[in-house]
This record gives sequence, structure tokens and C-alpha cells, in this order.
Amino acid sequence: YWGRFYDIPCLMQRCAQLRIKCSLGRDGSPPYILKREFERRGKGKIEHKIRINGRVHFDVQKEVDADYSLTLAGIKDRKLKTVAKYFGLNPVEAPADKPIHELPMEELRRYNLSDARCTYQLAQIYLANLLELAEYFNVPLSMIIDRNPSHLGNFSYGREYFKKDIIS
Repeated sequence: YWGRFYDIPCLMQRCAQLRIKCSLGRDGSPPYILKREFERRGKGKIEHKIRINGRVHFDVQKEVDADYSLTLAGIKDRKLKTVAKYFGLNPVEAPADKPIHELPMEELRRYNLSDARCTYQLAQIYLANLLELAEYFNVPLSMIIDRNPSHLGNFSYGREYFKKDIIS
């Protein structure tokens, strides 16, 4: 769910500690992280883009952050459990009376499996929209997933909208 800031960096760090090559690319290469730091509304921000040769990295949390319909629905935060509940996915909640590291192994297992299931199911929801968009514009899926508000992307999308008599 938080792949670009936690899952992939954590996996890469763990592989380095164990001296294992983190070969996720189709060519056996490790992933790499493009890190961008910038100011936004007076606050320092960091954005990571994960690059894996020959693959598309789909970060569900990035799509959730960009989903304005959640704001319209009154969703206050973009946490996995909150969004999963909104979509009716019934996530397992951690007990409020114990820190997560003190949970019995079976409860921790159920909790983690629930997070993985909810992340996968949310990915299916958001990926279906992106697949449709890529097909509609007749562009590679990677271009849609890695989209940003740059001029190049805006011109590409605008050109395709114009062909279909749509003013964005």
C-alpha cells in the first residue's frame, strides 16, 4: 500500500543486510528509487518514484491520495483501513488496548493478511480504472501509472481528448 516509501525501500535494505541481490527487474536488476525533494505550501516534501526495469510499479496509496471522490465522500484520511472500509472490504482492526508488536502470532498473522488482502483488492479497483484510461488513450499502461501534471502529460492527454471532442 505504501510501496514507494516503505515496502520497496525496506525490501532493498533487508536484501542488502542479508547480502542478497534484490533482482526484481525482468533483466535481474535491482529496483532503484528516484527521490525528489521540493517545497509545497511552505513545507518540505519528498516524492519517491520506484523504477524496476521491464516492470510497472503500481503504488495503491498514490492512487488513493489522488482520488478526489474520497474527499467528496467525506473520507478524512487516506489510511489503508479507512479506504478499505469505505469500499466495503472489511479490514481486520488491531486491538486498541495493545501495541501491535505485543499481539499473539496468530492475531498478527490475521492482521497482516488482512492488510495484504485489502491492498490487493484496492489495487484491483484502481488498476481497472487505469487500464481503461490507458486503453481509451491508446497509450502504454506505464504512461498512465507514472502520469504527472507535467506539460508533456497534459499535452498528450489533451491531444487525445481533442480527437474525441472532449474539452478537459
